[in-house]
This record gives sequence, C-alpha cells and structure tokens, in this order.
Amino acid sequence: MINSITRFAKRDQRGFTLIELLVVIAIIAVLAALILAALNAAQQGSRDSRRKSDLNQYKTSLANYQSDNNDYPATGNVAPGDTGNPGPCGSLVSTYLTKCLLPPAQGSFSYIYVRGGTTTWCMTTQLERTSGTGFEVTPTYSGAPAQAPTAGTANGSACVASA
Repeated sequence: MINSITRFAKRDQRGFTLIELLVVIAIIAVLAALILAALNAAQQGSRDSRRKSDLNQYKTSLANYQSDNNDYPATGNVAPGDTGNPGPCGSLVSTYLTKCLLPPAQGSFSYIYVRGGTTTWCMTTQLERTSGTGFEVTPTYSGAPAQAPTAGTANGSACVASA
C-alpha cells in the first residue's frame, strides 16, 4: 500500500501546473512584444537613413547639373509610388542619376524640391523616427531644417514656407 501511494505522489510531480505554464507564456509574450517594438524602430531608422542618403545624392546630382547648365531644374516633388521621372528627376535621370530616387513606400513622406533661381535650391523631407522633424539639403547645407518641412521657396541656406 505504501508503495502505491509513493508511485501516485511521484506521478503528480512530473508535469507543470497550469499556473507555471501561464507564467512562462506571459513572459514569452512580453519578450516578443519588446522585440517587435525594437524591430519597428530599427526599420523606421533604416527608412530615415535612406531618405537622408537620397537627398544627399540629389544634392550631388543637382550640383553637377548646375555646373553643366548654369541653372537648376524646375520645382517639383517626388512622392512614394510616383512613376516616370517626377519633379527634378526629369532633368537629372540618365546623366546625373541612374534612376529617380523615390522615398520609401512606407509612410507618406515626399521629397519636396524647390528651385530658388539659378543660384540656390532646397530639398526637404520629413523623418519617421523623430516625429515632426525633417531633413533638408541645399547647395551648402545638409541637416535638420530651421522649421518643419513644407512646400515653399528656397531662400539662401534654408527652406522657407511660402506665404
């Protein structure tokens, strides 16, 4: 009789209780949520880096265009999903760029290009990771704009909103 009681007690100790299983599942769920949040932030940072790189490539190609033509292309925007050569791309593709650099498809941030005459221009976009901030390039500057990016006119070294 003692032998059968001992066997019965041992059989109960072999598995996990429901509470133990629920605790483990909860821990795994929390870790998964943290990993997904970090992955999303990394993807946003990657898209922001691409936007900055694209604008700097436009800066180089616009400098080459101006050097050859003593002027800049007409004002225009480049939006995600655009086809053909929108905005300044029509003047730059084939000679100064191999293809039109479109913004990443995620998000609705366009590249806003404004010609300020034969001597200046500005190109700007918004960044995803730091909400409400932007990035701009001009003939002499690359970095955070003096104000939020909007369609406007180029004025020296900063994009200025139109009245």
